[in-house]
Amino acid sequence: MAEINEWWPKLSAESKNALVERPGEVLSLEIREEIRAITGEFVPAQTMLSDDDIEFIKTQREAVD
Repeated sequence: MAEINEWWPKLSAESKNALVERPGEVLSLEIREEIRAITGEFVPAQTMLSDDDIEFIKTQREAVD
C-alpha cells in the first residue's frame, strides 16, 4: 500500500472519520477502493493501518466535515 501521506489528504471526510474512530480495524472495502483510486495501487483485503500510520493520523487532526 502507498504511504499514508500520499493518500490521506485526498481521502474523503467520511473515510477519514472512520479511520480516526476505528484505527485498529481492518480497512473496509470502501476505504481500500478509495485509496486505490487515489494511488493507483491495489490494497489487499485484511490491510490495517500500521502504528506509524496511526501516529500520522494523530498529527493530521484538522476538522473534517
